Amino acid sequence: MHHVVGNPTISVSHDHVMGATTDAGPLRSWRVTIEGPGVCHAALIGIASSSAEVSDGLVATIVEHGMLTTYPGSRDNDPFAAAAVRTWIDENREALAELVIRLRG
Repeated sequence: MHHVVGNPTISVSHDHVMGATTDAGPLRSWRVTIEGPGVCHAALIGIASSSAEVSDGLVATIVEHGMLTTYPGSRDNDPFAAAAVRTWIDENREALAELVIRLRG
């Protein structure tokens, strides 16, 4: 599933099942790729899901909690901490928030 924000494209695909199981399903590793002018980055994000299919809700969760929300100490293990990616997120924060609203719509 692909979404264009600013100029780069955000792509999400299922990578593998990580083994642990939650009430929401097994913990799965999702590959998130951001590609465009000045940005080329891939990261693996762990999110529990009963399905290996990429859904709008899954992409919204990745953008909202992986890109837009910061937690104390999160910079230490932030999969999007690369300077070019962080700059792109900061410059496109409003468009990313609008994407989350649209996907949850």
